[in-house]
Amino acid sequence: MSRTRTLLQVLPDIPPAASGLGWVVEGVATAMRARGWRVEQVTATDLWPGGRGRTYLAVPFGLAHRAHRAAQRLSRAGPCLVECHGFWGGLATANLRARRIPNVVTLFRCHGFWRAAVALAAADDGGGAPPSALRTFKSELTYGSMERLGVRLSDAVVVQNSSDARFAELVDGVPPSRLRVLAPGIAVPSPQRFEPGGETVRVL
Repeated sequence: MSRTRTLLQVLPDIPPAASGLGWVVEGVATAMRARGWRVEQVTATDLWPGGRGRTYLAVPFGLAHRAHRAAQRLSRAGPCLVECHGFWGGLATANLRARRIPNVVTLFRCHGFWRAAVALAAADDGGGAPPSALRTFKSELTYGSMERLGVRLSDAVVVQNSSDARFAELVDGVPPSRLRVLAPGIAVPSPQRFEPGGETVRVL
């Protein structure tokens, strides 16, 4: 009996195809389907109707729970590669690591400079109040901490380009040996290392 290989994409919602994250998500999904992989997505869209307050805080926890249940179900049929994104996926990655589900491998995709842009934009997000460096600090303290959690506990770490790789190395402390530059949808035999040299390692 043949085993099914599945890519599970863990997302807070389905991003527009024209957005940066949408391009990443769709590019990866298309490339994996072309290789014969089954692709599923798990979201927490219904958990954050207002996007603020307690419903907003519930998103990463609800997403982690749903990712665990989906990975457990899919791994019964064969290898399951779970792709988690940015700060949303940090908690999901930690939860999967703690569960140690057989046949499940976690792939964490960093969004370094996008995270930095969110932190900088937070300075002006004061409802008419003057710009505040404190809001930027709080944004990075929250989102940055969750992303670093995903980086530390995932089986593999990937980024879209060399700039994000440099950010992950300098800000999050990811060793270059753990980083893979893997542009979405690029059909190559194996991902390239951040620094040249050495043998590349495939997740599955």
